[in-house]
Amino acid sequence: SFWIFESRSLHGLWDATYKFLGGFLMPLWFFPEKLQTIMDYLPFKNIVNIPVVCFITNYSVSQIIKAALISLAWIGVLLIVVNIQWRLGTRKLIIQGG
Repeated sequence: SFWIFESRSLHGLWDATYKFLGGFLMPLWFFPEKLQTIMDYLPFKNIVNIPVVCFITNYSVSQIIKAALISLAWIGVLLIVVNIQWRLGTRKLIIQGG
């Protein structure tokens, strides 16, 4: 945590977001169609919803590959973001004490 001292609120926000948008609290097919289209390209769906749907329905191989490619794209994007944040954070970092 380079810029904030208390990160529990961010963790709570992350937890609520992925549970809501990932299908942990309720199946994603209950959401409106426009919201489902947006959620198709967010990483949260692949955390809970896709594995569950693969076991309870006949998910095609092409749908599984699409979900995997979206996950890989998000991994690439987030690695770049984390790398940038790390570089910016270590420039400001001052460690005192021992």
